[in-house]
Amino acid sequence: ALVRAGEKDRPGPIASWFEGHSRVFGLFRRAGWKLGEQVGLGSWWTLNRALLDAIRADARTSGADVLFVYIPWKDWRPFPALSRYMDETGAAFIDPRQRLEGSHVPLYLPEDTHLSDAGHRFFAELIVDWIRREYSR
Repeated sequence: ALVRAGEKDRPGPIASWFEGHSRVFGLFRRAGWKLGEQVGLGSWWTLNRALLDAIRADARTSGADVLFVYIPWKDWRPFPALSRYMDETGAAFIDPRQRLEGSHVPLYLPEDTHLSDAGHRFFAELIVDWIRREYSR
């Protein structure tokens, strides 16, 4: 469950220094993210799963529908743990990677990780297509 972090949950001065200055610490952090992305293990994934669960529970309580959209990093790497979570929970989910296989549409700004105009348009079209498909039944 999600709980607000308190003062006792924050790293002390030595741990804070390692977080900001240690390449070894950074390597372990990146490995943890990768493990979370690939197989759904580790504290990074546990927190993200709790956030997704909370969003779904809030939507269910309010009677709202929620649609999750994966906006991948610029390298379009897969996020298997997220896909597996969405399958397991039956959540509405769009993974755009299948739609763009082999495409060279410039969805990101050059030298940046933010979506370009074409990228925003692409994701808007995916969402509108999903809404039409789901609500025209």
